[in-house]
Amino acid sequence: RYEFASDAWTFIPVKNTSSALGRYDHTAVVYGDCLYVYGGRSPNPLGDFWKYDFNLQTWSEMPTSAGMAARFGHTATVVAHKMYVHGGYLPDEDVLTDQLWSFDFTLSEWTLVGPRTTNFGEPYVADPSDAITFPGALAPERYSSVSIGAGRYLYVIGGAGGEDMATELGDLYKFDTMGKAWIAMDATGLNIYDAAGAAQGYHIAVFGGHGSAHGGDRKFHNDLYYYYTPEDLLMNL
Repeated sequence: RYEFASDAWTFIPVKNTSSALGRYDHTAVVYGDCLYVYGGRSPNPLGDFWKYDFNLQTWSEMPTSAGMAARFGHTATVVAHKMYVHGGYLPDEDVLTDQLWSFDFTLSEWTLVGPRTTNFGEPYVADPSDAITFPGALAPERYSSVSIGAGRYLYVIGGAGGEDMATELGDLYKFDTMGKAWIAMDATGLNIYDAAGAAQGYHIAVFGGHGSAHGGDRKFHNDLYYYYTPEDLLMNL
């Protein structure tokens, strides 16, 4: 735990643990008083879901969906009362995915937002109103991208993809969680993957990563990009 006021790190001893918790290439988000960890690899691909309660200092396993394959290199972002999981590599199929899943914290339920092949049958596709609106754009398959929530929107920036699954992507998409639609934006050639991002209100910052941003050589970057979402402006700081 890092305390901003004292500028100090503290190790937190937990009251329980599991041998299944060790992993990398996973995601972690905070909702309420809990930390939620999904997927990754250890080294085998993982499709499990865990909650850490900051107050109780305990881990507990959360429900998963039968239709959601194990994955790593995906992203997870909280928007309102849902966590959105996008993209990643599916080892069982040896493909990158463009799937967007949501987990409703209030209902403790998973939903495949899309793309879908059906709107009926399994619980995770039972309600057509939860599906992505078509016709419309789709954020292409990718992994190691950045996803950030701001307002009602989920922003997905860069990553790696393409036919070789290793091409740097310089695109930017936002997903309207209320209108259920992807919108392609202008990323101004921001070709990076394995970067990190954060948001405060409607302000987004993306730092670091690897790639050939703005047509340069492939390298590790220390650039900071600032995005003001209401105006859809991306600036290199």
